[in-house]
Amino acid sequence: MINNHHAAPISSPQEITSICEKVVQLINDHYVETAVVDELTTFLKNNLSQGVYQALSSYPQLAETLTQDLRHINHDRHLFLEVAPIKETNEAAAHQDDWLKAELAHEQEFNFGFTELAILEGNVGYLKLEEFMNPERSIATAVAAMKFLENTGPLIIDVRQNGGGYGGLGEYLASYFFDEEPTLLSVTYFKETTLTTQQTYTYPFVVGKRRVNQPLFMLVDKKTGSAAEWFVYTLQAFKKGAVIGEVTVGAANRNSYFDINPHLRLSLSTGRPISEATKENWEGKGVIPDIVCPADDAKKRAWEEARKTQKHAE
Repeated sequence: MINNHHAAPISSPQEITSICEKVVQLINDHYVETAVVDELTTFLKNNLSQGVYQALSSYPQLAETLTQDLRHINHDRHLFLEVAPIKETNEAAAHQDDWLKAELAHEQEFNFGFTELAILEGNVGYLKLEEFMNPERSIATAVAAMKFLENTGPLIIDVRQNGGGYGGLGEYLASYFFDEEPTLLSVTYFKETTLTTQQTYTYPFVVGKRRVNQPLFMLVDKKTGSAAEWFVYTLQAFKKGAVIGEVTVGAANRNSYFDINPHLRLSLSTGRPISEATKENWEGKGVIPDIVCPADDAKKRAWEEARKTQKHAE
């Protein structure tokens, strides 16, 4: 999510009504969690009719309040309103290009999510991944990172504090831990009958060495979410690596963005991924670590477990 701090005033109470009605309509049309649609939309409409939102004077206030209300029933972390990035002219972004420019600047600032690489004592590889960014732009950095680490033994991938992002990068990185034959990892189901199910496979080709038989440890915490959860859940479910740390957020659904007006867009869960290995997902439950420990201790614990695998192999 791109952070925004402007406090543009809302023009009128009628605009608040229009925003809320559009949010309700989008939920009715696209929200994949159909069991709660009626309860959720009724709650929002009742709040609107009672004037709950009319005292709000800025888009950030409205976005924060509506986000809390959107999540109050099933705590879906992919349900939120987001405030548009601000142009140099101090105007709100009115077009998708403005969102993309802000996203690209964010990616470049954080090296496309790859913020730390190290070779720890005992030739244990370490990769810190802060966000799963757009694969069209981030896979080149992923390749460079995996090439740097390809001669290490056990590998630690740290996705603590990683709230997720795009799916394609995780699918590419996961492919290093499978052989060349494509493996079906998950299937995503959508509410809309016009959309077909989406099947996610491992890549038949990766740059550099695969790590099929090398120990893998993945670090998680209470803020690990969405695409980061898909990554660790999938590799855990296929018995490719061990998860260490705290139970994660529990945000499995795939989201899409819908423009509300030039100032706001709505994130809405539109797809439900189901793991081919478990026939379920982690929505509302989180990924359960193989080794539960405080997040601050997870890296040290993973290194100790990695060293144990090396001693057993001697």
